[in-house]
Amino acid sequence: MPLKLTFTDRTRAIIEHERGKYVCPLLFPEPTGQTCPIDHPRWKKGGCTADMPTSPGARLRYQLDRHSPVYKQVYKQRTATKGSTLKPWLLASNDPICAMALLSLTRIR
Repeated sequence: MPLKLTFTDRTRAIIEHERGKYVCPLLFPEPTGQTCPIDHPRWKKGGCTADMPTSPGARLRYQLDRHSPVYKQVYKQRTATKGSTLKPWLLASNDPICAMALLSLTRIR
């Protein structure tokens, strides 16, 4: 989707940041004369749009292929690290909720 405009967003987060409005490529920058291939409900009102942050770090999460084998491999390492750093704290606590969390962590593996 092509970027139509950018604006400073002061309403969706505590820290204001730049966002971009991305619009239907069939209508912007010039109408192509084609109709929407998925028959989008907003086609008659100017096509589909999306507001996303424009900074590279914020956009990266939208561009990740979460179904790729590399992503899944890295994600497994991340969740394994979370569980191993949490277990000692849960073992030291006498709280019944922490004990239940520890049981759920051990069942996952």
